[in-house]
This record gives sequence, structure tokens and C-alpha cells, in this order.
Amino acid sequence: IFKVSLVVGILAPLLAQLGYIWGLYTFGATKLPSSLWGTVWYRADPQGIVNRPVRGEWIPYFLGGILLAGALSYLHAKFLWFPLDPIRFLIITDGHALIEGLWTTVTAAWAVKLIVLRVGGSKFYEEVGVPAAIGFIVGAVLVSFIGGLLMVVRFFVPF
Repeated sequence: IFKVSLVVGILAPLLAQLGYIWGLYTFGATKLPSSLWGTVWYRADPQGIVNRPVRGEWIPYFLGGILLAGALSYLHAKFLWFPLDPIRFLIITDGHALIEGLWTTVTAAWAVKLIVLRVGGSKFYEEVGVPAAIGFIVGAVLVSFIGGLLMVVRFFVPF
């Protein structure tokens, strides 16, 4: 799962940026069905950044985040029972993930993984659990892709 997540984590932002630029140049920002563009443009140029400087001292928080991520990584690798890794901690404490309910799916996946490991063991997890999880992820991506294609068709050909 890590290798698949790594490839997706590298490709997704690049493809999203290409799609973003393509959509803006093809249709124009005002014609796209979204309200996001108005809030993004003030950060898109250097003058917008100059108008919104960082408040206060940020370096201690930056270093604290690095230390916390390192400590969580170490504890998660050292102790099998330790439930938090840096990504899970970020998802649990992120307000945007809370609004969209992302933490519930992550928690459900973690609970299923924990149950499978406790009941079936690591061999069952590697032989059945990992392929099932990859199949679930591939299925969700395919459904999202098909839905995205249908949304594009629906955008250009109203029924």
C-alpha cells in the first residue's frame, strides 16, 4: 500500500496542477463551476503574498512540528501498539479533514486493519487484507474517474 500511495502522492498534485492550468486556459476562471477561484487569486502573485505577511514568529512552530513528526514516527516504528503516525495525527487534527469527514474513513480503515491483524495475523493481512484494500482503493478511484467523466459530459451537454 505504501508504494501505491507514494506513486499516487507524487502524481496526483502534478496532474491536478496540469488540469487546473488547462481548465483556466481553456474555459476561463469565471466560467468554471466553482467558487474557489476568487479566494485563491490573492495568493497567486507576489503582491498578494506581500499584503498578507506571516503573523508573529513561525520558526518555533515549524521546528516543533518537525520534532513532533519525528517523535511520532519513532514511537510508531518502535512500539507496535502505538496508534499514531505523523500522517494520522495530521488528519485527526486538521480542521479541513474534520469538516469533510476524512478522519472517519481513516479511523475505520485503521480499526479494520487492527481487527484483521489481531484475528487473522500478519500472514492473513498480507495475503488477503492488502489486496482487498488495494482493490477497494482502485475501485473508488475508478468510480471517481467515471463520475468525473460524466460530470464533464454533463457540463458540455445539458440534458
